[in-house]
Amino acid sequence: LTALRSLYAAALAEQERLALKVFPEQLAAEFLEQIGKVEDFLNGGTDWTQEQIDAVYDELLAAWEALKAYPVNGMYTDVPAGTWYYDAVDFVTRYGIMNGMGGGKFGTEETCTRAQVVTFLWRAAGSPEPESTDNPFVDVPAGQWYTNAVLWAFENGITTGADATHFNPGGTLVRQNMVTFLMRFAKTMGIDTSNR
Repeated sequence: LTALRSLYAAALAEQERLALKVFPEQLAAEFLEQIGKVEDFLNGGTDWTQEQIDAVYDELLAAWEALKAYPVNGMYTDVPAGTWYYDAVDFVTRYGIMNGMGGGKFGTEETCTRAQVVTFLWRAAGSPEPESTDNPFVDVPAGQWYTNAVLWAFENGITTGADATHFNPGGTLVRQNMVTFLMRFAKTMGIDTSNR
């Protein structure tokens, strides 16, 4: 029973992190259904046989393993298997950090804008709501897909903007900007950056 409870807790945590919309509907539904079955099972009493516990455990594990095995980056025509970035694209898509560019493309040869990069970092942090709605940037209007990400990044010192009143959301990042964002993000996430 301890193993079932541990698997259930891990599956719940994974459910929170996964971008289930990138999986085939039936595969995602099966995973969610098995989580629900385990929850009902655990809340339903205490007279279980070991055979019942094993069966529920095996069903949840099988549904989770099917999700893990599904190549979400297979939806992209520009991410061939065996490329050095194949696993990385799978990871960022699987966990909703990045989306494709539409038309079956990930955009492997595309540059990234400042708005996109802070949005990736914000999603990697769990898409937290900014603590304040005060917006120092005149070029970041309310309600844009990147607004909360920019405000969060500003609050956390990941970006200070292109200048005091402009973020320049459509501007592309050069490598020096990218590494600065990444290091500040690491500090925000509590990662020790002193050994550099």
